[in-house]
Amino acid sequence: MPFALGMVRMLAAEGCEVYAGDDHMLSAGNHSKYLAGHFVYPPARSDTVGFLAELERIVGEYEIDVIIPAFEEVFYISTQIERLSRVTKIFASPFATLARLHHKGAFARLVKHLGLPIAESVERHGV
Repeated sequence: MPFALGMVRMLAAEGCEVYAGDDHMLSAGNHSKYLAGHFVYPPARSDTVGFLAELERIVGEYEIDVIIPAFEEVFYISTQIERLSRVTKIFASPFATLARLHHKGAFARLVKHLGLPIAESVERHGV
């Protein structure tokens, strides 16, 4: 994904040693010249236990200082933030926070409660 590739480039430009991981080998971010290494791990959605175990193994073996999830894996990581924080820093919020911000209705209520403007939803039928 272009977003992940951009993150890789920015982190490398700041002097970070960057490793990337995804659940398939063809991910664009896995092939950047700016990477110190890349990993293919089990899909978090269908093999959550395997995904988390592989993440812990990679972090330990390569002495990864921080995990910065860029896509839906953040939800699986956030459910185990306490566990994973024992082996590295996690740049993510706990699951309850993510769920509150990800759910459109809950997010709209939060924004309204904070007194911030929010665009009105419009239902479109037949699209």
